[in-house]
Amino acid sequence: MSDEQEPPTLEIIGVYSLTSDAEDCKRFIIEQVNKQASAVFTEEQKATLCRIGREGVLEPYSVEEKEEMAAELYDHLADATMFEVLVSNPHSNFDVWAFVQRNPAQPETLWQVAWNEKFLTVDGENLMEVDPGAKAPAARVFRVAFIIHCWRPDLPPLRYGDRELSLPPIHTLPERLWRLAPYVPPH
Repeated sequence: MSDEQEPPTLEIIGVYSLTSDAEDCKRFIIEQVNKQASAVFTEEQKATLCRIGREGVLEPYSVEEKEEMAAELYDHLADATMFEVLVSNPHSNFDVWAFVQRNPAQPETLWQVAWNEKFLTVDGENLMEVDPGAKAPAARVFRVAFIIHCWRPDLPPLRYGDRELSLPPIHTLPERLWRLAPYVPPH
């Protein structure tokens, strides 16, 4: 009997564009910009910001600043593709960062890997908790949704470790994933 565990079974459930539905994309951007622009500070936080010379962050954002934030967020969304994967028998060796798109023209350190992963129930309708220090939920079957930035259909397909994964066509991001796995830009 081998000590080595079998790799998890992976089924790509969906590949999604974050910008193909212009209305959903616009709604998301407006919500995110408004959320960032309406940060509420306690009096203690305000005093600290003033003391360290950062009182400028207390000023309301201008229309131009909001437009700049929206444009930057759109650029990130347009550059990102979301993947939803059904994972069965993940064992202790499952690692969401093993999802990668190789780019032979770049060094391996610049290849795109999974970002902003969210673990979902088998039906994809709810988030799952992950124990601190764990790489995945302690379930035998779950879904994981994640982003690959700079996705290029002309490059080799998505891989998990040494396995090439078969991908369905790209579709519009479903509302449930806007809600459960909202995009977070890399900063």
